Amino acid sequence: MNYTLKLSPEQIKIILNAYQKYRIPLTNDYTIFRGKINSTTLTIYKTNVATFQGAKAFELYEYWANIFGIDIEKDEKNETKKMELLIPNLNLSLVGTDEVGTGDFFGAIVVSGVYVPKENILMLKKLGVKDSKKLSDEKIMEIAPRLVKIVDHSTLILNNQRYN
Repeated sequence: MNYTLKLSPEQIKIILNAYQKYRIPLTNDYTIFRGKINSTTLTIYKTNVATFQGAKAFELYEYWANIFGIDIEKDEKNETKKMELLIPNLNLSLVGTDEVGTGDFFGAIVVSGVYVPKENILMLKKLGVKDSKKLSDEKIMEIAPRLVKIVDHSTLILNNQRYN
């Protein structure tokens, strides 16, 4: 599959500096750069458009789009395949719990539980849900408002009097 980015002259300079050692011969008068990076061919045109082609095209396209803050096209087929590899069995609904405060001498203990029907698992993975220890606080704050609208959940706060 091919992916394209419309770039500014400054962005093109950054890419050119990064990939000079991967340069390959130009094939027409409309290009200013061609490079072979691993299994991806990067072509930059005089119109300030970069195309990524090859087996790893999406990864390279996604990398530069993220660097430059450009919204990316989702490779839904590829994303679904990646998600299926991460989830052992999409045919099972899941229940999960987590707690915070059990290591503290003072303060409440907070326990939350969630039920995720099998139909929603892939959607949650695409949203970025994973082990909270692998998420930044910012990402958690971004995901949480959407997450509570999607899944059945419950939270219990146990104060010291109730816990002890």
